Amino acid sequence: MRRSGLFLILISAIFIIFVFYSLLHLEPLEVSGGRLQHLGASVVVVGSVINHGSRPQSAGLKVQFYDRAGRKLAVQELDLGRLAPGQRMAFTSRPVAAQAQTFTIQVDRGSNMYGN
Repeated sequence: MRRSGLFLILISAIFIIFVFYSLLHLEPLEVSGGRLQHLGASVVVVGSVINHGSRPQSAGLKVQFYDRAGRKLAVQELDLGRLAPGQRMAFTSRPVAAQAQTFTIQVDRGSNMYGN
């Protein structure tokens, strides 16, 4: 095999390793245990966030509530402050109408340099 072929294989292997490493370490904040909890005539989402990163991270969440038909009922932004490396923090959303059947939770990093 020629040198150029070996070089191409080496560069390809390095790129593949980098991609898998990036996928595994891209988001240091993990949301776990998110569940819908009924409180009389309303519901809340409860769960926790853990910082798996090696640096403190600002933790913000965007919780969206949907009815049985998939229509969005409410959107809430929760600011959890800064989490130290390895720190776990519980969260509870504000109550919304009991017709909410499902929800989504998104880690909110704020606006990027492009404004979105």
